[in-house]
Amino acid sequence: MDDHLIVTLVDGEADTGELSFNLVAPYAHVNENITVSLNYWRAQMNWNTWSLPSKWWYDSDAYVFSPERYQKVAWPYTKLKSHTKIGNDTFVFHFEKLDDEDQKSNQAIMTVKVQSIDFGFVGLRFDVDLLGAPNIPYGGHEIVMEFKIDNFDNNGTFYTDSNGLEMQKRVLNYRPTWDINRNYAESYDNITANFYPVTSAITIKDPWQNKTFTVMNDRAQAGSSLSPYSIQLMQNRRTFGVL
Repeated sequence: MDDHLIVTLVDGEADTGELSFNLVAPYAHVNENITVSLNYWRAQMNWNTWSLPSKWWYDSDAYVFSPERYQKVAWPYTKLKSHTKIGNDTFVFHFEKLDDEDQKSNQAIMTVKVQSIDFGFVGLRFDVDLLGAPNIPYGGHEIVMEFKIDNFDNNGTFYTDSNGLEMQKRVLNYRPTWDINRNYAESYDNITANFYPVTSAITIKDPWQNKTFTVMNDRAQAGSSLSPYSIQLMQNRRTFGVL
């Protein structure tokens, strides 16, 4: 076990695949609880709302992320099947997801490991392997990895890197040069509009407790912080299923 970071698996929800960890870094006086899970947004398909003006919704496709109109939070994607602890600092979790027709299962594997990132800097590494995504007839999944931290409030503000360079401030439902809320009544894009490109890192800060929570990724993804204590990163997408 790395003396700089002690990780304990607190709970694993079988039905939702939600994992809870306690992180203790004695040297930095850190004792935090975080929760991670694989969730999904249901892809919007316009034939579900064919009788309404098409300008109100956009199909979710290769270039557009558009969840279903009435979905306001990402739904659980996986069920926890089993887990194994390897040594003192590595956990391996196996998940399964039954599609809407309960016809087949889609597997996922997550490895969680304490890892030294730099001298004096230790983090928790998550390797996620989604072994495919459900082929839903006339539907789709936008699968996200969601991180939540207890007792945290970022006041609707988060930061994403600008192509691996300086961090850019992002505020939910806000653009500095126009009123983004003006078109929400027609477009229902308030989920989509708050996702930004994340090349290397996304950060939330709690100004009242002087805390910072950062997730670093190893490839470009879409990311957001839709609630005061969470970070979402787009993990995989399958936007259209055929019979």
